[in-house]
Amino acid sequence: MLRIASRWVVLDVGGVLLPDQSERTTPLDSAPSLALAADSVARRDRLAALDGAEDLLIALRRVGFSLAVLSNVARECDQAHLVPQIFRRIDRCFQSYAIGWKKPALQAFHLVQRALGVPPRNICMVGDRFAADIQPALQSGWSAVLLDRGSDSAGSAKPEIPRMRRASSPVEVFTAIRVLLSD
Repeated sequence: MLRIASRWVVLDVGGVLLPDQSERTTPLDSAPSLALAADSVARRDRLAALDGAEDLLIALRRVGFSLAVLSNVARECDQAHLVPQIFRRIDRCFQSYAIGWKKPALQAFHLVQRALGVPPRNICMVGDRFAADIQPALQSGWSAVLLDRGSDSAGSAKPEIPRMRRASSPVEVFTAIRVLLSD
């Protein structure tokens, strides 16, 4: 059931909700990609949400945020079937193969905003990569939270940027979103 809400949190999947698989992926239309997809399906029982991810989604829902994901996953790796405890809490799912644009393309962010039907100031992106998730969100007028779980993927330290916060845990993400999207 789609929730009618004025404030949306859009989350990346890899590195935010699930372990990041990007270092193992290849172009979407290649044979190795299909092999990886088959391997992902075979590993369904072992794929688990990152620590605190489900609790973060529950907490955000409790305070009235609607939730969406924006991910560059291949069609064959439809993660909604692999981790239902996460995806049953998501209102809208935007995957690059379905929308025709991959992050960091601004067109992907603009399409998501139009589909959500809210002004950019009512959307906060949560991602673990500055260049792919955070920078295009900020360029689209959204707020953003850079989740840095201690990996190199977040990028080097960035100076204070308006409408952006850094977080190192789901609890810090929750607090940052509440501040960025406060009325």
